[in-house]
Amino acid sequence: MLVINPQSVSLIGQTIDRVRRIAIHRSAERLLVEWGNMGPYPVFADVPEQRVELELFADLERGTLDGLEPGDEGALEFFTSPTAGSGGRTKIEATVVVTDVRDGVEPGGSAQRRIRMEAVSASGTADPIVISDAEDGSR
Repeated sequence: MLVINPQSVSLIGQTIDRVRRIAIHRSAERLLVEWGNMGPYPVFADVPEQRVELELFADLERGTLDGLEPGDEGALEFFTSPTAGSGGRTKIEATVVVTDVRDGVEPGGSAQRRIRMEAVSASGTADPIVISDAEDGSR
């Protein structure tokens, strides 16, 4: 999932301004694949363990020495909608652990911060990404 220009981004109690995009990557941490005796293609596949990683890209107005560090844990919350209004507005939430923070300069001269995170599930069985309707304009 890729969210371009999300609205009202909050990460571990901090408001993050000028967020360009947030990417949610899902991958198999453990993959089971079995083949039968009848041909070259798998007859069974399962993903008993998954990873959900997030990347947040934000423009920086000027350099800063403070901010998040690897190991910081807390809530990520942001909103997205197809228009500037509240119609079709969606709220996306996750509990995350920061794994990497990098600042750099993009081609064209804009300074950006990239924050990588691992989403964690409260129970291990529930999806760590919670998507809900936010058309009422609530924050």
